[in-house]
Amino acid sequence: MFLLLAIFVARSEAISNSAGTSGADFLRIEAGARHVAMGGTYSAYGSSVFTLYGQPAAIAEKDGYEIGFQYSEWVQGISQQFGGFKAPFLGGKAAVTFNFLGSNNIEKTTDDAL
Repeated sequence: MFLLLAIFVARSEAISNSAGTSGADFLRIEAGARHVAMGGTYSAYGSSVFTLYGQPAAIAEKDGYEIGFQYSEWVQGISQQFGGFKAPFLGGKAAVTFNFLGSNNIEKTTDDAL
């Protein structure tokens, strides 16, 4: 687990050294309509599967099975897909989520282009 985290951080640092980019900006994109409307306050209300994006401990709030998917289209052909599933598991609860951020080719601009 630590190795995966180290690889992710190293990769995002390498990418953010390019002009016009920064690392891990996708984390600013919220998942779930309720959380977007509430300004990203995951801790204020944590009962849907979308809460797992920002508050993983929220799976303890609600019993039963839940599944959710979201597709968001942003500017310049950027899109985000998020999905999650939570269920009772061995006397507790378990969840699986995915978050995918994709984009078309975006023209790189610098100060020289102005």
